[in-house]
Amino acid sequence: MKIVSSFGNRIKQYREDNNLTLAEIERMTNVPAQTINRYELGQRVPKVDAAAIIANKLKLNPLWLFGYDVEDTDVSSRLFEFTEHEQDVIMEYRNHPDMQPAVDRILGVESEPPKIPDLMYDDYELSNTIQKAAQTPVPYTLEDSKDVTSKK
Repeated sequence: MKIVSSFGNRIKQYREDNNLTLAEIERMTNVPAQTINRYELGQRVPKVDAAAIIANKLKLNPLWLFGYDVEDTDVSSRLFEFTEHEQDVIMEYRNHPDMQPAVDRILGVESEPPKIPDLMYDDYELSNTIQKAAQTPVPYTLEDSKDVTSKK
């Protein structure tokens, strides 16, 4: 692996290859357009942490961005590209922790032990009590309604 270009040349190459303006790169990376322009002109070189953030935001291989002869796209970012459906499934999984062990069994993955809140038993009992109360018919007669309306 050897250096074949500079950070400035690589960020300019990326911007031009993707038909992006400096303002668009600024919106994507939160780095001022003037700073990006200085990188491109070779007037400035970013610190490693700033370059890593830029690479991450643009989904670029940081080594490529620093001019090394490696693949330009960050391979690790492709591992986490999900379709909209996959994102929905993940969000539903996260929103239903009670279902996660069953889903894990179906998928054949090891489950984390369930996180049981201290009040779970009380909540369960309260839930059952409310449910039973809601299902229990309350005798109501026409006489009861007269009592309510006449109590003015």
